[in-house]
Amino acid sequence: MRRLFGTDGFRGIANEELTAFKALKLGYAIAQAFNQTEKPILIARDTRISGEMLEHAIASGISSAGKDVILCGIVPTPALAILSKLKGEIGVMISASHNPPEYNGIKVIYKGQKLPDKIEEKIEEIYFNVNPKFEPWSIGKIRRDENLKEEYVKYILKNVASEIDLNGLKILVDLANGAAISTVPEVLKALGASVDRISGELDGTKINVGCGSTNPEYMLSKIGKDHDVAASFDGDADRCIMAKNDFIIDGDFIMAINSIYMKKLGKLKNNTLITTVMSNFGMERFLNDKNIKVIRTKVGDRYVLERMLEGNHNLGGEQSGHVIFLDYSPTGDGLITLLRTLKVFMNEQKIFNDVLKNMEKLPQFLENVHVEDKEKVMKSSELLKRIDNARKRLRDIGRVVVRPSGTEKLIRIMVECENEDLAREIIDYLKEAIINFKEQ
Repeated sequence: MRRLFGTDGFRGIANEELTAFKALKLGYAIAQAFNQTEKPILIARDTRISGEMLEHAIASGISSAGKDVILCGIVPTPALAILSKLKGEIGVMISASHNPPEYNGIKVIYKGQKLPDKIEEKIEEIYFNVNPKFEPWSIGKIRRDENLKEEYVKYILKNVASEIDLNGLKILVDLANGAAISTVPEVLKALGASVDRISGELDGTKINVGCGSTNPEYMLSKIGKDHDVAASFDGDADRCIMAKNDFIIDGDFIMAINSIYMKKLGKLKNNTLITTVMSNFGMERFLNDKNIKVIRTKVGDRYVLERMLEGNHNLGGEQSGHVIFLDYSPTGDGLITLLRTLKVFMNEQKIFNDVLKNMEKLPQFLENVHVEDKEKVMKSSELLKRIDNARKRLRDIGRVVVRPSGTEKLIRIMVECENEDLAREIIDYLKEAIINFKEQ
């Protein structure tokens, strides 16, 4: 069982759960886990105020183990993944993604992909159980190269957007005061778009605050009559949510649009979309009517990717806007998601508008409950009994999903149902068991 890494790396409040000392130890453990690799380890970060502190700590830990480090500066997580893939190197990303600015996180990428559980467990074993051994004069070099992100920009323009023409498009982008600032406007302008920016400050205290993909209403409030479309990213730019006029185009709509377009071109492998249990059943029904199969996984892009690789599928993602276009990248990339969806918008308005107009989603009701120990609460016999009862009540008319957050001390309850009163009743029924949980 993993003790350090969650579903998306090691994450917590900076200087509380995630300290410079822990980052130093983790840097050493990462270097030891990959001690057979001779290439330098890349480190990137988003704009968070704690990013530089953690960057220096991780770099020092890696260097103390004798491995070289390249500091890439402010770079999106998916950009680091591409750089890691192109160079065959290990990447360490310092970001808490969509979380508030007081949080930060550390995740490790190897050859473009997040680490499998077994390697994360190896790093944890070194972190918790191995006393560091330092070799005199065996110290890795640390250098900074913040121009590496341009290799990512070139990759996107050559491999993802070579046939995309955005001339005449006016787009509003919400950059979440995060890492998207370093790449998104540059690429869109290179493709001919007219770009208006909001939330574009390199201010580590404002990342994701009232803006970004978790707050799409802010994007809606800023759309002008002359904007054709808008897009909103999260702090590390691996998510993208879009909007047209006053309509929010979340990950479910984005995946449906691209599934249908790729199927039309004969490029949707196995005519299948991989998504998680959180995607709306309305999307599944809509795509099934288009002869597109939907396969669901546990929540987390790592599980989506695993299923994609197992079944030779090339499109998958989450309702949150974290979408994987495996033909271009092995991880979710908000910029790739935006560009591929803009291609449909520019060239296939019929498909784009059909999805927005005719894909009817079931009402989805969400509630988060704070807990101290997610794993123990989720094993509660009373909660499990109530979940089973709730699913029986919703059989054929809706769905219920109860799961622990991968990054926070929360149990997430989701109920899909046309009847709001029934949905609220079931949420309260489940919530009661969580709040009243007492360890046996």
